[in-house]
Amino acid sequence: MFTLCVMTLHMLIATRPTEAAPPPRTENAKIEISGYGILGNRELQKTLNLLQPDDEPPYYYDAGFIEDASLLLLSSLREDGYLRPALTVTLTLYDGTVLIYVPDRQLNRLLPRPLMVRRAHFVISKGLLHHYRNIEFTGLESLTLREARGFFIETDTLVALKSMRVYTPNRLERSLGNLRETLARMGFNDATITVSDLRQNEETGEVDLHLTMDEGPRTLVRSVRKEIYEPGSSEPARIVESTLNEPFSTYWEQNFRQELRAEQYRRGHPDAKATLTPLNRDTSNTTRHIDLLARVETGPRVEVGEVRFHGNEKTRDSILNRRVKLDPGDPLDRIEAERSRQRIARLGVFRSVGLRYDPVEGETRDVIYDLEEGRAMNLSLLMGYGSYELLRGGFELENYNLWGRAHHSRLRVIQSMKASSADYLYTMPELLGEDIHVFVNASGLRRQEVSFVREEYGGAVGAQRYFRPIDSDVGLRYVLQFLNAADNEATLPADQERVRVGAFVLDIKHDRRDNPLMPRKGFKFFSNTEFASDALGGEVDYQRLELAASQHFPLGGGRYVHFGVSYGAAFTQGDSDTELPFNKRFFPGGENSVRGYQQGEASPLDTDGNVLGAETYLQANLEFEQALTPSWSVVAFVDGVGMARRIGDSPLDETLYSAGGGVRWKTIIGPARLEYGHNLNPRRHDPSGTLHFSIGFPF
Repeated sequence: MFTLCVMTLHMLIATRPTEAAPPPRTENAKIEISGYGILGNRELQKTLNLLQPDDEPPYYYDAGFIEDASLLLLSSLREDGYLRPALTVTLTLYDGTVLIYVPDRQLNRLLPRPLMVRRAHFVISKGLLHHYRNIEFTGLESLTLREARGFFIETDTLVALKSMRVYTPNRLERSLGNLRETLARMGFNDATITVSDLRQNEETGEVDLHLTMDEGPRTLVRSVRKEIYEPGSSEPARIVESTLNEPFSTYWEQNFRQELRAEQYRRGHPDAKATLTPLNRDTSNTTRHIDLLARVETGPRVEVGEVRFHGNEKTRDSILNRRVKLDPGDPLDRIEAERSRQRIARLGVFRSVGLRYDPVEGETRDVIYDLEEGRAMNLSLLMGYGSYELLRGGFELENYNLWGRAHHSRLRVIQSMKASSADYLYTMPELLGEDIHVFVNASGLRRQEVSFVREEYGGAVGAQRYFRPIDSDVGLRYVLQFLNAADNEATLPADQERVRVGAFVLDIKHDRRDNPLMPRKGFKFFSNTEFASDALGGEVDYQRLELAASQHFPLGGGRYVHFGVSYGAAFTQGDSDTELPFNKRFFPGGENSVRGYQQGEASPLDTDGNVLGAETYLQANLEFEQALTPSWSVVAFVDGVGMARRIGDSPLDETLYSAGGGVRWKTIIGPARLEYGHNLNPRRHDPSGTLHFSIGFPF
């Protein structure tokens, strides 16, 4: 077959004319890729788009483009672990002639010139996937075997797929480099790692690797003598000695020098320099102690000239000046200048924010921020699925930099099988000070609950601040809402017509999870406190508190434990049936609560099985997760809730439990979850269990 393709190529080269008229410009040329799976073909297609400088494809491709594209595809396949790929390219020329091109690895076979290609179809034959079968180490001491293998293959999964153990020469070199860097940061600067044996099975693609390591002695910094020299002085102005016991590495040295320079930056010396030289070395069999001399040259003291902005065509200078904490005549503090750059970037209206300094005269420099403004509007389509609301979709329209003041507006409209909602948010960033955002909100919701129709309309105005010392967001807002629980099947003494609520709401959020969409470790805390009163423009008087916290623990080997707990309570001075709106009661149950129930089913019921809602509840969720692959995992969980119809019956007069399991698939918007919860102590009207399919982490 290969000989036939080459002969066909030679015959076409011999018969084609050397000159041809340009093709008619009716439509753009096309590229197709097949043989690498649906997702793989799309990714390779995006890779080839990098070869096209214009947004639109050209009217035809020339020979150089086809050759470059072939080389890029072959390189991508080899980098993915297919070390012996084959590529066949079917080229349709502008005059209808079909040419078969089979490039080799070194691209020794070239296409004829000139060439005008209207359509190029790249057919991939991947060949064997080369993958590690076994990796062994000799001389490994400071890392565990799992940790060391983790530099070469994925070790935190239960199923070891070939795609998680890919071998290529380039990947091997990167893995060795990362392993050496890790040892160096631990203080083993003289560590050597050599490939003592590498065996490839060309029939199966299996690779056996054996590495020999010699970590050598560990280097620790025992002490540092810091000498600070001012301009024109041969004697140090200050000497500071400190005792340390830290691993020495190039990374540590870079950070320490940067800390020394930063000390001088804050004093107005932007040209400060720092060097480190060893004074003494003491070496034993396993440890080397060094004493270092740090020489700091402060350089001249520089003042701020002007603060200027370039590139802000729409954004007002007054908005930018409020975020720069440098004034003319101040000492030039490079640390503060960088913080000001970050404040400008946090406005969210610039694609990039650069910083530079221009000398003026003497020891004065202008501080200049080079700005590139981003797009003014963005429209996003929203899609999702939940076991209760089923399919949901909508759109989100965002406007940035309104009025040139970096104000932001967002309109979100969502429709599902059970609910219709709209939400408008207008935000004024840092209006009242750094990290303090003022916002105005209007929203509407109509949602079919288990036994009533929830209707909520209203608006809010408030402010939010991020407190950096405690890494927490705190928000306070005034809310005016109109609430209704229509078509309520429960028999309640309360009037269920529309109720007006005026309230102050305090929100506190502290999130230290490593990933908000797919947490693996860390802690999260959230609280919502609502104070409603007829003195605030409403018709009811109540206080409502809700707390939630979650903790995530990695156990190693792709195993994780997730624990969540939440508590809610509603208080009234008078009769809760008249002072507490039905919508403000608590309705546990659902895909993010007690998973043996649908949304709201795990709440107190009347004798006919209608949902009454709770005035207080305490809920706990415990999960064990085992990763099968980097994208798939299985979970087992136990959910429990205790609740009371009346706050006077607290802490709880009824408890419900469910247990179950499921599978999860990692997506860019969170885990797609298929889970079944079985009820351990169902009531007369309760289901035996519930199957949920949803997207997003449950707590």
